[in-house]
Amino acid sequence: MIDTDDTTLRAELRGYALRAQEYARMVVAANAEIAALRAERASLEGRIDRLRAERDDAVTRSVMMKVWTNNKFHGRYPVGTAAVVVADTAGQAAELLAAELKQTGLLVTVTEDQFEQLPTDRNSVRVLCDGNY
Repeated sequence: MIDTDDTTLRAELRGYALRAQEYARMVVAANAEIAALRAERASLEGRIDRLRAERDDAVTRSVMMKVWTNNKFHGRYPVGTAAVVVADTAGQAAELLAAELKQTGLLVTVTEDQFEQLPTDRNSVRVLCDGNY
């Protein structure tokens, strides 16, 4: 037989019960924190996915520029001319070529209907000037 009185045992049991309640509160708090962290992680993963998609769209747009050729503008001499321009549209290609030719001292009118788009989704060749004048 254990040599303790009833009051001491009850006090010990109350102490154990209080510790068990405290541990239970700690577990509940930890579980709530884990749930919050999981929700935050899911939110951040969603944001990362959206940012990756935006980045991929930007890369795709930058890669999808078009290649335009023009061998119908007038040059310095009465011989063939040829230019290759990378731009989104034929109008933009015309503006870029006109600006470049102006830099070299050629003031010529370049129109978008002079451009032909070079296909970039497959192998292709366009001879701009073969030397036959």
